[in-house]
Amino acid sequence: MEGLFAGSFPANNPTNKVMKTSPKKSLGLWIGFKLGCLSTRLLNAGRAIEETCDNLDIMIKILILPIISSVLLAAHFSRIDLNWLVPLALLFPLILLIKRKWIIRIYQFYLICGGIIWIERLFYLRSLRIAVGESWILLVSILGAVVLITLLSALMLQNKKVLNAYQPEKKEQ
Repeated sequence: MEGLFAGSFPANNPTNKVMKTSPKKSLGLWIGFKLGCLSTRLLNAGRAIEETCDNLDIMIKILILPIISSVLLAAHFSRIDLNWLVPLALLFPLILLIKRKWIIRIYQFYLICGGIIWIERLFYLRSLRIAVGESWILLVSILGAVVLITLLSALMLQNKKVLNAYQPEKKEQ
């Protein structure tokens, strides 16, 4: 025990005036100390992972509405035979993987344009229904809700947690 662990235990260290114990007892203290340090590290790592998961859950809840809005726009483009816009609308949420603040602004612009497209479609379909003499109240209710969801999702990207997550990384000088 002297050769392998010499100097690593407080009792074997000649400069240690505080702890004068037997090597067996100091081995137990040393192991207890190391286990305590390990458990503290694991606990801190667990807290960091939990905090990351909480932030991830919040980010998913915030970003789900903008992604649904993109899917709705893709369905709309498919319905009006603008098939070349469908893959673009479906793939556009992937830019959210780039963690820069300007990406949020581009996505907000995209969603506001999508809201304008939905408003235009709402008025066009409403006028068609009125011209034919059909009921238009349900149509306006449904498309009005879609407009609100699309514009609300652009507003949700202004959330403080989203903006903090999309801050550019600061370079150390």
